Amino acid sequence: MVLDIIRENEIKERADGKKLRDIKKEAVIRLHNQAYEQDGCLTTVESAIILKMSPESVGKYIKEWEIGNKTVDPRKGSIHDIEPTLTHKK
Repeated sequence: MVLDIIRENEIKERADGKKLRDIKKEAVIRLHNQAYEQDGCLTTVESAIILKMSPESVGKYIKEWEIGNKTVDPRKGSIHDIEPTLTHKK
């Protein structure tokens, strides 16, 4: 797979004052979508390793994004119904 770890526009957005947290959240979702578009899928742990952040942070970003966008992020847990993503949620 070919994944964009960082995009040029993100550098400008950060320089213009965009919160790093928002940039990271968008990066997590972007990686998952890029992998899915290439017939792959990433786990939250793999995303955390790639982006050098904790799996807990990645999980929080995904949850916030899914609630805000009312859609499911295409990651291994949601695609293959593993991890606590779907069937184990409250």
